[in-house]
Amino acid sequence: MHPNQRQASWADNLNKLLARLPLEERHLCAAGIPGPMMELRSGALPVALARGVGIKDYVPLIADVTGLDKTTLRTYSKQIATRYSLPQVCNRMSGIAADAASRLTLLYDIVQGIVRRYRGRGTVSNPAATTRHVRLRLGNGVVPIEYPANLVSVGLIWEIFCEEAYRISDPVERIYDFGANTGLAALYFAALHPGAELVCVEPLDENFAVLRRNIERNHVNARLICAAAGPENGNVDLSFSDQSHALPSVHARQALHRSVPMVRFDQIVQGANYGLKIDIEGSESGLAAFPQIVCDARWIVGELHYTGDESHDSSVDEFFGLVTTNFVVTKSRPTIYFVDDEVMLCQSFKAIKSR
Repeated sequence: MHPNQRQASWADNLNKLLARLPLEERHLCAAGIPGPMMELRSGALPVALARGVGIKDYVPLIADVTGLDKTTLRTYSKQIATRYSLPQVCNRMSGIAADAASRLTLLYDIVQGIVRRYRGRGTVSNPAATTRHVRLRLGNGVVPIEYPANLVSVGLIWEIFCEEAYRISDPVERIYDFGANTGLAALYFAALHPGAELVCVEPLDENFAVLRRNIERNHVNARLICAAAGPENGNVDLSFSDQSHALPSVHARQALHRSVPMVRFDQIVQGANYGLKIDIEGSESGLAAFPQIVCDARWIVGELHYTGDESHDSSVDEFFGLVTTNFVVTKSRPTIYFVDDEVMLCQSFKAIKSR
């Protein structure tokens, strides 16, 4: 495909996804492309655009691609940058580190991510060839964790342990962690809900190996399933890349592919009095076929992922319709992720059962 065709493709899909949002949220979402250097939740740029070393101000470019108001985009962009200033991020990351060595390790990986992005290589383009070991403060305890050495993992640490995106205090007997990745959310849940059993589902072998070590090292009461969760049993083509070890997906096309087992949602979720954590890169669409699983949960935390495919996105809407009908829902600022040149619209949410 010619480079101009690639740009037209991602730009068209970006605008298609933004059109799902009300106008104000459209500006707020687009203002986060690619986000300030320290916004660890922000996705990378498209590959072709990320190589544009020397671009200091993306607002005019994003305004041109989307047709959105440049002044409004700049206002929101400054607000986001203020929230994620370097001193604030460093202070909060230092605050969760249990010792000086852990603090230095986290700050080193943040700096490495900034350098890579400044060179036009994106925030998540670095492969995780090694892992780090740090000790984090969580509540009254200290949690030793292992994580792949890139900014994706540092971003997950930020989201889970600093922003506490998964904090819901309602106690449950069991927590289903769909998209467990390397186990960071599982360790957070284990500290927040010490009496709960965890069921961690992760399809990528490399992530699963770190997940197992984190669970065993912290003596977490958990059952581990190395598979994708979905609407049917069988094998599926899992797509992933060095850019996105944290984003293995059956929906976003990426450089690498692997056949992995898929297990039906209703063969994993059992009983009652449970919470759901769902971060499965678009496969939450499959939960639309299992309304009882959704409606029986005490709470749900996770992310919605829209790809621009109408059939998939309508299933995500159907799933989230069940959530909004049966739960009290709060949603975060919508963000855009580029995985290679694929575009995804992502929005985090928390849902607590209506009383």
